[in-house]
Amino acid sequence: PKAEASPAPADAEAPADAGAGPALPMMRLAQPLPMLRLAQPLPETEVAKKEAVPSLAIMTYGLKQDGWDPRRHPIEDRLGNLGLSPRSTICIDARDFECLHGDFDRGTHIGTNTVFMSRMLDQECTKVEAHFKEAVDKLASLNRQQTVSMIVYCDHGKHRSVALAQLLREAIAREENLFQVEALQHLHKHKWSLKKCGHRACKQCDDTEHCSAVKTELYCRAHKIFSRLWQESNCPWRTLK
Repeated sequence: PKAEASPAPADAEAPADAGAGPALPMMRLAQPLPMLRLAQPLPETEVAKKEAVPSLAIMTYGLKQDGWDPRRHPIEDRLGNLGLSPRSTICIDARDFECLHGDFDRGTHIGTNTVFMSRMLDQECTKVEAHFKEAVDKLASLNRQQTVSMIVYCDHGKHRSVALAQLLREAIAREENLFQVEALQHLHKHKWSLKKCGHRACKQCDDTEHCSAVKTELYCRAHKIFSRLWQESNCPWRTLK
């Protein structure tokens, strides 16, 4: 009778063998084993660990570049104008370095110059270590937050601050699970000559990943100094992963 045939559309696609038929297509549709192996949660866990590591932005600054008297307007008073929070920003003064003296052509080159950073590490290593210790102590005093800023400054923001900031950046970036270190930002780069280093290619001032073996060795030396100081620090979150 027609009344009994009405449920038929619900089973219209079922095979004739109703006992075992429906299970077979379901098993064929639910065989994602290769996909499951490719999408295991391990990579996501590693990504989560990376995301948990706070980020660090390092900037260079020149106290005399904005027309303010450094004696009346110290760097701490300018953070608000730079969009930085005093609670999450540490300041490092690089003005005590003397490696600008000598035959270094500071009119052309910038602080990432290999010769300049070599002099800093070879002739003024005590000062480098003191500034690294200052950075370690100030980083350790902050809460383990998501974003931290570091501003390294000198008079013009082109040589001493740039060299120290570059060494700090490369040293901290090499310390595992400490910070995700962003690319170095030069806040007064727009005032550098477009025809000289910083805007044009220069093998001595190149600060990219493809720098010379000599410069890479300088960065490794800087990392050894920073790593030792960091391990010696009393930072409560130093051993957190």
